[in-house]
Parts: sequence; C-alpha cells; structure tokens
Amino acid sequence: MRKRSKIFRFLLSIILFIATIILIEKELANYSYTDIKNAVSEINREMILISVSLSILSYILLIFLDSLAFRYTGLKFEYYKIIFVSFVSRAFGNNLGISALSSSAIRFRFFSLWGVPYNKIIKIITFCYSTSWIGLIAAGGFIFTFWPVTIPSKFNFFIKDNKSIGIIFILLSICYVVFSIGRKHINWHFEFPTLSITFIQISLSLVEWSIAGCVLYVLLVNAAKINFFTFMSIFITAQLIGVISNLPGGIGAFEFIMISFLSQFISVHEILSGLILYRMIYYLLPLFFAVALLGAYEISVKREAFSRLADFFDSFIAPFVPLVLATGMFAGGFIMLLSGSTPSELWRIEWLERFFPVATLEVSHFIGSITGFLLLMLATGIKRRLNSAYFISILLLVIGILSSLLKGWDYEEAFILFVILLLLIPSKKHFYRKASALTSYLSVNGMLLIFLATASALWIGFFSYKHVEYSKELWWQFEFKKNAPRFLRSTLGIALATILYTIAKLLKPVTDYTMENKGKGMEDARKILTTSIKTYSNLVLIGDKSIVFDKDRDSFIMYGVSGKSMIAMGDPVGNSEGISELIWLFYEIAMKNGKRVVFYEVGTEYLNYYLDIGLNVLKIGEEAVVDLYEFSLTGGSRKGLRYTYNKLQKEGCSFRIIEPLEIESVIDELKEISDGWLDLKKGSEKRFSLGSFEEGYIKNFRIGVIEKNGKITAFCNLWETSGKNELSIDLMRYRPDSPDSVMEFLFINLMLWGKENNYKWFNLGMAPLSGIEGRELSVFWNRFGNFVFNLGGQFYNFKGLRNYKDKFSPQWRSKYIVFSGDLSLLSVLKDVYILVSGGLKGIIKK
Repeated sequence: MRKRSKIFRFLLSIILFIATIILIEKELANYSYTDIKNAVSEINREMILISVSLSILSYILLIFLDSLAFRYTGLKFEYYKIIFVSFVSRAFGNNLGISALSSSAIRFRFFSLWGVPYNKIIKIITFCYSTSWIGLIAAGGFIFTFWPVTIPSKFNFFIKDNKSIGIIFILLSICYVVFSIGRKHINWHFEFPTLSITFIQISLSLVEWSIAGCVLYVLLVNAAKINFFTFMSIFITAQLIGVISNLPGGIGAFEFIMISFLSQFISVHEILSGLILYRMIYYLLPLFFAVALLGAYEISVKREAFSRLADFFDSFIAPFVPLVLATGMFAGGFIMLLSGSTPSELWRIEWLERFFPVATLEVSHFIGSITGFLLLMLATGIKRRLNSAYFISILLLVIGILSSLLKGWDYEEAFILFVILLLLIPSKKHFYRKASALTSYLSVNGMLLIFLATASALWIGFFSYKHVEYSKELWWQFEFKKNAPRFLRSTLGIALATILYTIAKLLKPVTDYTMENKGKGMEDARKILTTSIKTYSNLVLIGDKSIVFDKDRDSFIMYGVSGKSMIAMGDPVGNSEGISELIWLFYEIAMKNGKRVVFYEVGTEYLNYYLDIGLNVLKIGEEAVVDLYEFSLTGGSRKGLRYTYNKLQKEGCSFRIIEPLEIESVIDELKEISDGWLDLKKGSEKRFSLGSFEEGYIKNFRIGVIEKNGKITAFCNLWETSGKNELSIDLMRYRPDSPDSVMEFLFINLMLWGKENNYKWFNLGMAPLSGIEGRELSVFWNRFGNFVFNLGGQFYNFKGLRNYKDKFSPQWRSKYIVFSGDLSLLSVLKDVYILVSGGLKGIIKK
C-alpha cells in the first residue's frame, strides 16, 4: 500500500507538472525567448539588490521563528547553532519540498547530534511546520478578505474571487488563538503555545510572508500598475497552490498562477522575467550558500582531525559529504542542460569561430548536454557512496568543463563545475562501495527530480526556438550561428541516453532476496557460520528468517519483516570485506519495498557504516561477556558462585555434554522439560532473537544438561563459534521441581567446561536498558530507558537481570538498535516487539 501511494504521488506530480507546462506554454504563445531575455535585462540592478536584501531579511525572520520554537519548548540553546540549522533547513526545504532533504530531516539530524532531546526536537519541528501554515493562513485571511482578487474566468471556478476563502482562513486563525488561550483545557497530542508566543508567531509570520512577496514585487518591471495588496493576494494564492501541488518548491504551479492572475495587469514576458530572477534570488541563491555552509562545516571539522572531539563529529558529519556533493552534481547537471537548451551569446560564438572549426562546437555542445543529463543520473550514486560513481563523476566533470568552454565559451558554467570537482576529488574516502552505478536504484523522489529537471530544460529549449520552423534539414545543419539544430541533436542524444540507461537497468540480473532461507541459501549460510566468531549468528539455523547474501555469498544478513519494518538480527555475519556493500544492499532492498530499515542488537564494529547511510543509532542495553581465561571459582569475589556449585553437587546434581548425534535418544525427555517450563512461565515460544524448541533446530547443537539421580532436570543448547572465540547458550529450560539455583549451577559448569576446552569468551546475553545514561541533558530515550531500568521492576526486572549477570564479573559491551526514519522510533520498537514475541499472540500470552 505504501509503495503504491508513492507511485501514485509520483505520477500525480508528473501529470500536474506536464499540465502546468502546457498551460504556461499557452500563456507565452505570443512571446519569444528573446522577449523574456530582454525583459530580464530591463530590470534595474538596484531593484535586484533590493530584492536580494529583502530575501536576506526574510530568512532572518525565519531564523527568529525557529528561535521562537525553542522558547515554545522551554529549551535554551546556542543561537549560532539555531541560525545555522534554520538557514540550511529552510534553504533545502524551500527548494526540495517533501523530499528526503526536507527541513525537518535536517533539523532532526543536527539537533539530535547536538544533544537536544528527541521529544523536544519533535515539538520544534511541529512548531516550525505549523508556523509556516499558520502564517500563510493568517496572511491569506487578512489579504483575501480586504483585498480580494478576481479569479480568471478560464479557471471556471465556483467562486468569483478569493474573499470567501479569506473569511474561512480568518476563522481558522481565530480558532488557533482561542485554542492557545484554552490550551490547559485541551488534551491533544499537539501542545498549543501560550498566547504571547502565538501572538509573536502570527505577527512574525505575517511580516515574513509580506517580505517574501516584496522580493518578487520589486523585480516586476511594471509593478506600479498593480496595488501591492492585490499583488500579495495573488502571491499567497500562488504559494498555496504551489504547496498543494506537491511539486518541489511548487515549481511550475506557482509560476502558472502568478502569470494567470497578473497578466491582466502586466505583460506575460515581464512577469516571467521577474519570476526567473525570483527563483534565483529567493530559492537557488540561499541553496547555494546552504551547500557552502555544510561544506565549510565539514572543513572546519577536518582542521581539528587530530582531536578526539573532531573525530567524534566527523563520524556524524560524514553522512552529509556525499549528500552535499550529490546536490552539487545535480545542480551542475541541470545548469549544463539549461545551457545546452538556450541560445549562446553571439559574441562568444564569434570569438570561438576565430580559433576552432565548427565541428568542435557541434561535438562539444552534444557531449555537454549528454554530460549534464548523466550528472543528474549519477547524483544518486554519489549520494549512495558508490566508488564507480565517484570516478565516473570526476571524468564527467572534466568533460563538462571542457565542453562548456568549447561550445559557447561558458566560463561561468565551467567555473561552477570546477568548484564541484575540487570538492569531489579529496572526498574519495567517503566513496567506498565497490559496486556498479547500475546497482543504485532511483527512489520515487529521485526520479521525480530528474524528470522535472530534464523536462524543464527541454521545454525551455523548445520555447527558445519556437520561432524556428521545423524541417528535416535542421538535423543536418552545422553552422556556428545555428543554435536550434544543435539543441535538436542534443535532445535526441538525451533520449538515447535515457533509453540505454533504462535497457541496462532492465537487463541487469535481478536476484530474489526474499525468503532465501532454505536449500542453497541455508547451505551457504552454514558455510559462513563455520568462520563466524559471534554466537548470535547461529540464529540463522532457526529457519524463521529471510537471508540476504553479498555478491560473493561469503557474508549475510538475516532478517524478518514486521509492520513497516525490515528488521535485521544483529550485525551482518561473515567476511568483513563485503559487509559495507551488504549493508547498503539491505538498505536499498528495504527502500524498494517501502519499508524502514532496522538493525536490532548490533555492536560497535559496524556503526560507522550505519551512520554513513544516515541511520539513527540508539543504545538499548549491554551484553555481558566473561573472559574464560580468567574465570575460576577461587577468590573472595566468587564466594557466592562457589557456594552454589558446592551446594548442588552435594544435592546430587551433575553436569554433562550431550553431542548432536546423541540427542535423538533424549529428545522426548527434553521436550517434556520444555513444555513444563512454558506452562510454568505461562508463556509461548519466542522468535527471531531467540530459538524455540524444534527438533530440527535443537539437533544442530551440543546440549548441556544438569542431571539429578540420573534424570535430566535442566538443559540448554550451546552456541559455539569458529576458532573457539565465543561460547553461549540459547534455550534454557528446567523442570518446575528443579533445585533452587539450578540455572546458575548450569552456567558455572558451562564456563568451566568452556575454559577447559580453550574457549575465550562466554556470552551471557544482553541486559536490556543497562548502561543507558539518564542525566538531565541526555536525549529523551536515554532518560526514559534509565527510568524504566530503575523503576520498571513490576513489568520486567531489568535491574535484577543486570545484577544476576554481574555475579560472574563480566565485561559489558554496548548494544544498539539502528533504524531509518527520523520520527519513527515508537513504530520501530513496536514492530521489533511483535516480531520477537512471535506475533500478537505471543504478546498476549507473555
């Protein structure tokens, strides 16, 4: 359902964009590219400077609104950090809308990095998002009501003007204020701000929207022909339609509404010239500086690379490097497409004509357009850290620089590509994935952005040359001053590149990664187990998990699906050389299926790979491991263990190991003990992170048993690893009438047996929520986890379990849950809990 929804939104966005382009084309039927170009040149430079200044002021007010969000949450925070995150998130959010780079995602990542509690971040994001809508509704209500604008008859709308919408917006604004006054009596998930904050929120939003409108108003050559408030009524209407259209930055939809409404006052080509500069000043220029700020932040971290603090920051900032470079690559590709779609300056062509033959210009133009399109396609590979995409991108950027200079002496374009190249070359360490660029799938948002960029550039090209009458001879005209034929040939080249890329993707072998847990899949998994040094890898033998292998099939991830999550059990298992690519592969499979990615109970070994993808990491407890080389029952600290060991021996209890080939003779007795234990606990078999009593599974392992009077009274199955690195147990079952401390006696004997057989570690398993700091400045999850650990004994004795394992003087290793989605923690925990409990029935029975 979720995947279908994405496809539907993708198709809807494309349909809306195409419809908008067709409508704009009709509006511009009587105008040419030259008319618009001349109109842009007529805009006074002082007005452009004023527009830039107003744009800066608008972003400053947006920063104040973000600062107000911290006041709303009651949290004090450094202003320079608020300024940084506010500007960067707004710049990306304005341009990319609801994409993965939205303002909310950037706010969440940086604020969580700087220690802002999760619940506070969610409140800040909610406040900022609601402020945008409240400001737009309040401004629309005021403007629409007192300065309504007539809706053009061509829309055939059921109302003549937007005054009635304004009245509705005023009522909504009043309701918001009333809810703020009665906030203490309203029990909603959203906490309404105080009346004073509400007043500031609405006032600042009104002013900010007014200034944002002024940015465009001063760029209109004949703006004096229209009343400012009437203009604002049109501007806010266009902004609303742009947001509703679901297109990134409302591109196309916003322009169409502005042209349709303003054309009764100002000529269309003058409107479009102002809109072009408005996009550049209010959208693209801030985005450029936001990318530069992120890059500067990374560089500032690198300068302190010798300090531990910088190393810490580097591990968190590293995910942004490919992101920033991918954005730059995409922008560079779009600029090259635009350049190839519009006529070159005549003086530049004449200058090139002195030194180069026409073939140089023709070939450079064709290659430049193809290069621009390929840069758009490769941006996804750069974002996903593909090694091949890194090297191909360097080659394409060099080709792009040369073609930019030779096709029309576009030194500005060449300079932009050169800057991207300078940023890309020293970043090689971030592109470690040894995979083909064809393996990088395109997300729905990625495909939408590429389509919009390519379609926009091609439409601009056809608009620029619409005065040229089409004929077959155009394809074979090769002259310095003939731009239209070059555009036609480039369009054909882009179409061929698209077809070839699509064919390559379709012909690429597709591996079915779902439910590969039987037959050859299980055989290969067993081979990998013989080299594994982690006992949890034996969970693959249960057979209840799907398996994903790397391309060489010498490492795997075992996982289950629950709700909206694909949940991997532990870290990947096997050869470490293929682990990074395997993690990315699992991530991409989950994304293709519309699922969240979750890695449950992972250690620290591969945390850098999870962070590289941009996943969230939370500590969920600690794992106890006993050094068997040092373990003994001597000494004062082992007095309690000695007492248990001697006491049960005197009661006639003994320990022995049953080999796998001998299990058949005692399987019925073990089954009886297991069933009695489940009845005693009034529970059901768990799954996923624990084994269950199934003969096929149990017979894979040695069994450790405690016998009394020749009868088995307790047992466990042993997990062992390659090279005798680690020993652990899975199922632990005992009879209801077993002696007290029988399981402790079993543990002691297993450790002594492990030491005698030269095992290095004994893994006692995890103590949930153990070792989580709950200080005042800790994130919400840490404080909540610490609270449950200390006071949650009525539900589960977390603290008691930790104290029990401490008897064996273990070393404690941190364990984490890693997941995608900034605001999905509760859903992730719910999905994991259902999976581990063996479904809803398991939860009820527990």
